[in-house]
This record gives sequence, structure tokens and C-alpha cells, in this order.
Amino acid sequence: AIQVRLSQNGKAITPTTTEEFTAWYRTLFEQKPAVTPEHSAKVREAMVGATTPREKLKAIHDYVRTNIRYIAEEDDYGAIVPRSPDLVLQRGYGDCKDRAYLISALAAEEGINVDMTLVATNPTPTFANSTYIHQYNHVICSWNDGTKRVYFDPTSKYTEFDNLPYSDVESTALVLDPKNPQMVRLPRPNQNAAIEVELRGNLSDPENVSARVTLRNVYFSAAMNAMDELRGLDLENMLSNMLNSHLYKISLDYFTRDSVGEDFVTFTANADLSNFLIASTAKKYLPAMPFRTIEADVLERKDDLWPITTNLQETIEMRMVLDLQGLSIEEKQVAFGDETHASFASSINLSEDGSALVNYRLWQASGLYEGDAKSQFLDFCQEYLKSKK
Repeated sequence: AIQVRLSQNGKAITPTTTEEFTAWYRTLFEQKPAVTPEHSAKVREAMVGATTPREKLKAIHDYVRTNIRYIAEEDDYGAIVPRSPDLVLQRGYGDCKDRAYLISALAAEEGINVDMTLVATNPTPTFANSTYIHQYNHVICSWNDGTKRVYFDPTSKYTEFDNLPYSDVESTALVLDPKNPQMVRLPRPNQNAAIEVELRGNLSDPENVSARVTLRNVYFSAAMNAMDELRGLDLENMLSNMLNSHLYKISLDYFTRDSVGEDFVTFTANADLSNFLIASTAKKYLPAMPFRTIEADVLERKDDLWPITTNLQETIEMRMVLDLQGLSIEEKQVAFGDETHASFASSINLSEDGSALVNYRLWQASGLYEGDAKSQFLDFCQEYLKSKK
């Protein structure tokens, strides 16, 4: 790709540096838009009890993501310029840049400086310390809390404050901070396991094992959207397909919603382990790897020059408590990988009551591996697939 820079008398006609671009883009809309008392009063009602800047921002974020519908109006000027906060509050809808601008205006009324942040969720050409308007297709918010920059996306209805949807993570972004504009790669938030599965049952009836499934992050968002849009068998199939695609010869079905929190949803379900247990005339044993996230064809990418993208960049954990029904068990621990690229750990232990306690955990640092990180990740995949046999 080629980027053209035009200037006249030392002044950029086509702003390309992050400083020039940020200064130019901010001239397209008012930097201190007023919000009418009628509209701001509704938001302040949602902020009752919030005292710290973080609490206030969380309340503003929650209000916007749950009360402002997403409707895109990409006509000419409106394709890149956000609409006024008052207009968005009056209409009750807006697109990503409208929501980000709205939050920055509402936060400013509380003395909190929130920077709109442009995001490229799709791969685009990049240039050193340089940018261009068509590089971006999304807008979120960011806030410097004094120790770090907090990123949040009010367009993602079911993504809580200080978290990001899957589509944003590791994307190239431009923070429109007038004092310190900067290009960043959006960090992966410090998140709990995205999928937690707890199974309880006995080996004499492997088809009817009780399951408790907790979903967070992108899976929480997907489940909440599904519960809004789907019913009956359609909802059941969606949840079953989403989860079973990550599990090796384990089938989950008959989901019942158990509880919903701000950042998680929990279901009870039935698990069928009849194909998961490996049996011979002499013994039964559990596979070392219960997840099917990593497939053998990834190793074919070892010699090419392209980055590797993965289907899962979230942590998945499984815990089993199994009545052995008189069978013996060999206690075992497996661990490999590192906390920089990817890791896997499993353990099989015998509890005091004679049950088997089985734990599995798969973690990946990223959904994109390139350069040395790609080589390290492929080494991990090779070890994982070897252990799976």
C-alpha cells in the first residue's frame, strides 16, 4: 500500500501523522457539546449511588449500551462525524461513533475526560506513526484512570465496563487524546474463564451427567443475544452448537438458565460422556485432552510467512467430579506451554470420598500469532496434539 502526504507551506493538506489526524478529526464536531437538563437528568438517575469516576463511568456506559438502540446512518458526512448527544438521546438510537461521542459528553459533565477511540476491527494497511480515515470502521471509548487506560465499547450491549467484545481485542486503534494521541493495539482485558463447565455424575451412567455451565465475555454476549432473539429448540440448538464445538466427544444439551449477573450467565444442562470415556476389557480412562479447539491442520502453517488466527482466544476450564463406582484411578498431572503464548494443564486426583476430581484448563494469550510468537504457538500446538493421542 502507498500513502500520499500533501502539504502546503508546511501545513498538512492530508493529515497523516497521529497528531495531525487527531487534531483534524476533532475539528469536525463540537468538543464541549451541551446536553439539555431534561436529557442529562435521565442519565443522572442511572448514576444514583455512584461516587467515584469509575462508578460514574460504569453507570453512564450501562445506560447508553442498554437504552440507545444501534441504528447506523452512514450517509455522506454522517459516515464519519458523530451526531450531537442531545439528538441521540432524543431519538434513542445511534451508531458506534454516536454512542462514543455521547459518553464522552456525559462524562465531561461529571468532570471525567473520556477519549473517543477509532478502531480497525478488520485488517488494513498500516504505516509507521501514520494513519488515514478509511483505516477505521468502529469507534469505542477510553479513559485514563491515572494508572492505565481503560477501554470500553458501548455498542456491545452485553459487554460490561472495562471489558471488550471479541471483535475489538487486538485491533489497531487510535486514541483521540488531544494532548497525547496514540496508535495502540487494543489489549486483551484481564478476564475470568470465558467458558466454565462443571460436571457431576457417575461412570455407570455416563449419558446422564449433570452439568453447570458459566459463560463470560464473547460467549456471555452471544448467549444473552440468543435469549433475546430465540426460543425453544432454536435457542437450545444455538447453545448446544456453540459449546459442543469446543468439546471433544462431550455433548451438552437440555439447557436451563440458572442465573444471570452483570458479566456472566449460568445454565444447568445434561452432559453425555458415553463417547468421551475410553473403555477396554481391562480398564476405563479419561482422555488427556477434552477440548477440540486446536486441530492438526494448524501444523501445516509452520513454514509459511503469514500470521495464524485462532478460533478461541479465551480461557476454557472444565471440572469433573465423578463417582468411580468401584473402579480404581491413576492420579496424574499434565502441564505444558507458558504464560506468554498458550498453556494447558490437567489433573486427575482422588478425593477423600473416593470420587475422581478432574480439572482441565486451556489458555491462549492471543487470537493472532505472528513472528516468533507464531513459532512458539505452533510448538505448543504440536505438544497439545501429541498429548491428545
